[in-house]
Amino acid sequence: MARVKEVVDYCVKANLYVVLNDHWDGGWIEHDGFTTGADVALKKEQLRKLWTNIATAFRDYDQRVIFAGMNEPGVGGASPEASGSLMFDQYADNDKLIGFVARLQEYEQVFIDAVRATGGNNLRRVLVVQGPNTNIAQSNKYYDVTKLSDPATERLMVEIHHYDPYQFCGMAEDASWGKVWYYWYGLAPARASSDRVASDAQRLSIQSGMMSLKTNYVDKGYPVIVGEYGCNHRALASTVGTQANHDASVKYWYRFSTQYAYEAGLIPFVWDTNNLGRPGMTVFDRGALKVNDATIYDGIFAGDQAGRMAFEKIYPEPSATSGVIFQETPSGITGNIYDLCGRVVKGAVQHFDGASLKKGIYVYKGKKYVVK
Repeated sequence: MARVKEVVDYCVKANLYVVLNDHWDGGWIEHDGFTTGADVALKKEQLRKLWTNIATAFRDYDQRVIFAGMNEPGVGGASPEASGSLMFDQYADNDKLIGFVARLQEYEQVFIDAVRATGGNNLRRVLVVQGPNTNIAQSNKYYDVTKLSDPATERLMVEIHHYDPYQFCGMAEDASWGKVWYYWYGLAPARASSDRVASDAQRLSIQSGMMSLKTNYVDKGYPVIVGEYGCNHRALASTVGTQANHDASVKYWYRFSTQYAYEAGLIPFVWDTNNLGRPGMTVFDRGALKVNDATIYDGIFAGDQAGRMAFEKIYPEPSATSGVIFQETPSGITGNIYDLCGRVVKGAVQHFDGASLKKGIYVYKGKKYVVK
């Protein structure tokens, strides 16, 4: 816990928001908690103790620290202690998900109650709950967040993840039921076989799914975070495909995924795997403090530019009476100017002056500045 608090302190000092979650930890609840033989009462008690400990440790932190109860409930393998089989079909969409969601929300209610019981700033802390498998379509169809009870008003958010379509984003090799898609519709080389190309219907489905999240949650007062989204950028041998067209397709996927998330009022978090090889989703090379994948990077910021105006209409700048507390650096106090890799470009400056900086995006006193 001491190391976790150390890293959180780095972020808070830099005026960043932090989302703490129970990420993959062996499947003890995200798989085992949803089996036919699960001891649900025991799982609830384990989850209660876990979040009581975490919430107590961060009770005095301000609202820049956010708690997320799980990660991907229903995804991943079993622990050695698992009992029985999954209570739903992991790769199918059917009414078995109704029982899965009911149990998921039992666990999420324990998470909410445990955090609120610790008092302090946790009485009003923003909490994030996950849809089934953090899947967009399944959440839209089966997940009713209003069934959860929270004594704090307007302090719940919903989380989904986005790695669709699988054949383009994550599939490693051809299977009997389908092949890996290397290209997006309109960006494939002329010689490409149609079974290597994602159709435009896939893009429209993603856009529709995100807009449904807006209707089902955002418009009803439950903001949505896309807690992870990413697409594998592959290295194609000349005998397999055309690299330039694949690069353009990957960039396009990141562009429209970011744009559509913004237009739906969703808050997207790119998944960076910190693996410098291909295939991969690594945006930054942390060791060298530089951009690792310009294709992904450029796609993200193209989407940001295309969708940000719509996003800011949904979430305008908070008013002085909104209850949002800004953490500003007092005027007259100097600060460093950082680039997007976290490197200090200028140190101990009193006012941001872009005239002497190269074109780019910079952070100064917790705010973003664009130099054109």
